[in-house]
Amino acid sequence: MEDASTKGEAVAVHCMLGFGRTGTMLACYLVKAQRLTGVDAIHEIWRIRPGAIETHDQEKAVIQFHHHIK
Repeated sequence: MEDASTKGEAVAVHCMLGFGRTGTMLACYLVKAQRLTGVDAIHEIWRIRPGAIETHDQEKAVIQFHHHIK
């Protein structure tokens, strides 16, 4: 995603239904690209697409990713 962004290219992210895994991936992108906390990134994804990031494990993955890269 970063490589495409630096080239000015678009990126599409989608899983089977476009909610859980897609939301998790995009929240992790917000953590890295916009330096949001895991919780803030989750809330931003929920604001944009209610219902995305469906499980506690997906929330935990975003928060752990934030701790891993800081």
